[in-house]
Amino acid sequence: MSSNVTHHAGKYCTEITPQCPVELTTYGYYPNLSVNSFFIALFGLCLFLQLALGTWRRTWTFLGVVAIGCFGEAVGYIGRVIMHNNPWSGAGFKTQICCLVLAPSFLAAGIYVTLKHLVIYCGPEHSRLKPRLYPWIFIGCDFGSIVLQAIGGGTAAAAGDQGGNKKLLDAGDGLIVAGIAFQVATMCVCGLLVLDYFIRFQKAKKSNALAHSESEYEKNAADPKTNRNLRIFCFAIGAAFLTILIRCIYRLPEMAGGWGNSLMRKETEFLVLDGMMVGIACCDETSPQCQRCLKRQIPCSFLEDAPEGLSATPTNLSIHDTATPRSLDYQPSDPDLPPHALLPPGQSQLMNQTPEGDSAPEPKRFDLLDLELVQFYSTRTYMTMSSRISSHAVWRDTVFAEALRHDFLLHGLMATAALHKATMQAKTSDAYAEYSKVALAHQNAALAGYIPAVNKPNQDNGIALFCLSLFLTIWAFASKRLPEGLHSVKLELNQGDSPGITLPLHSPTADFIEIIMILRGIYAVIRETDTWLQGDIEELLRYPLPGDLPPHPADIAEAFNLLAGVADDPKLMPLLGGEHPAASRDFFLEHLARLRDITRCRSVVEWDGHIFSWFIMAPATFIHSLKRGNPSSLILFAHWAAAFRCMDHHWWAIGWAYSLVVDISALLDPIWTPYLEWPRRQMGLVFGDTAHLDARRVA
Repeated sequence: MSSNVTHHAGKYCTEITPQCPVELTTYGYYPNLSVNSFFIALFGLCLFLQLALGTWRRTWTFLGVVAIGCFGEAVGYIGRVIMHNNPWSGAGFKTQICCLVLAPSFLAAGIYVTLKHLVIYCGPEHSRLKPRLYPWIFIGCDFGSIVLQAIGGGTAAAAGDQGGNKKLLDAGDGLIVAGIAFQVATMCVCGLLVLDYFIRFQKAKKSNALAHSESEYEKNAADPKTNRNLRIFCFAIGAAFLTILIRCIYRLPEMAGGWGNSLMRKETEFLVLDGMMVGIACCDETSPQCQRCLKRQIPCSFLEDAPEGLSATPTNLSIHDTATPRSLDYQPSDPDLPPHALLPPGQSQLMNQTPEGDSAPEPKRFDLLDLELVQFYSTRTYMTMSSRISSHAVWRDTVFAEALRHDFLLHGLMATAALHKATMQAKTSDAYAEYSKVALAHQNAALAGYIPAVNKPNQDNGIALFCLSLFLTIWAFASKRLPEGLHSVKLELNQGDSPGITLPLHSPTADFIEIIMILRGIYAVIRETDTWLQGDIEELLRYPLPGDLPPHPADIAEAFNLLAGVADDPKLMPLLGGEHPAASRDFFLEHLARLRDITRCRSVVEWDGHIFSWFIMAPATFIHSLKRGNPSSLILFAHWAAAFRCMDHHWWAIGWAYSLVVDISALLDPIWTPYLEWPRRQMGLVFGDTAHLDARRVA
């Protein structure tokens, strides 16, 4: 009855009058000003804290959904405050019904985001779902409920002030109920899966049925602080989950009873079962301190205390994620002493004594995976760094000896071995994912020590800096992108007027030019440390003598002669760039001559790495023209890329030559097609159409 009366009154009433009393509004009361204002302040404070903490710790996904939820709740209660002054306010009614219905769904999404990492931390083998499926399934379902509720809220709001169009209002009500019911079902399924996981996890603990790969929980089981933080975190997430579920269950009969039903007209129940429940959930959902683990899929560190975690990280590295597996957290090595992990037990105990006689905590030792990576590097990976047999002993012995003195180089060595092992696995296999994760973790640890040290090279760390610079290049080639964090390492020869890259974003050519800057950075490191690069390490700096490289075969010589014709082609002369045609012509021929000479190394496997010299020794003006996509520079680059195919037998370089030739062919105007014949023929592309090229493009 009240719904019908409210419907008719809603067509004509705009404010409280004797003919339009508050009892005829949808809610039938003046919303409490003080309590609703309190919720505005509460959710506003939660929003501010989430923005501050989420930005500080860079938990963007978690920050996004929870901040939207807090903002929606705050705006919704602003609508209720508006209705306190005028319960017939159409703006207030539409604002509160849309925001307060939708906002809790975003808070639920924040819970689903954390489940994946909690399962990974405690052991994914106990879960019936793969950890990566938790956010995909439940956030997907949550998004579905948001869409239903949003459509319902919009439909109800479109019905007119206080329900002027009853059919439209009822349709919106039905959609809202369907969305909330779907959300309740989703949360119940999620809750059952989490409960099942908890039971299986507890049974495994009691029976000591541990997995073959030790989880982070098992590694930290002896740490009371970590266990306490885990219990607090689980309690907070559980409380947030329970309160949001209570709110959704309350909303079902409230909305299903129709607009203006008896339950909807009781403000106390609403404030307790909706406002208070969501308020508790917002206060419980604090940002995990994992920084970038969501993005990089490295072990979660949200259980660590923030002050200690931050104080352990150098100030200028706070933007980098240095989280690594627990097995990597051993004490920094002393250059004058052998690593603790390699000492006999007696000596290790003696070294742990402080001058006052107090025992210092025993440093962490390598775990089996670390030893596996060291063994793999020492038997396999070192031979893949260079084709020159005379350099293999340097990579195996000299570089490894330096790694034992400098932790950042040791992490870099293990990262390279892990990346090498990953490339030997099927990309869909668990082993590929595991080795990739370990490689990223070691890269993070290596960069954390390398970045501050590279700005202060000295006799002690000069060789280590040079070696890690070479590893950085391997990572960049192998992963087809720069390791995250390298943008802070100032390795370029000239930081002054270098233009930005104007090539298509994430194209193979643009990505490769970024790697070129690392190659040139290595040259900068060599210049800074050359006085200390003495002894066996000098073998890595050797260049071939002119007599070591044979002349080009006839077909390649003919290709370069044809390319030299670009300088005299009247159609292409204007495309050489520059304000002075003669200077541009000389510029082109100069770099063509360098390219013709250096690419002779493609015929000698021992010296195939010399092909990088064309970029390392190139003047900055040529690199700048490449960045700008100058056609004359790109045609030279295409010929270099074709010659670069000689490096395809290296696991970290395979596929680049093909990708570059295909990409440059697409970037250049058809007028350059005759000059692309030799590079395309080297890649087997002469008879391939565009669709065929795209299908074969190396990922």
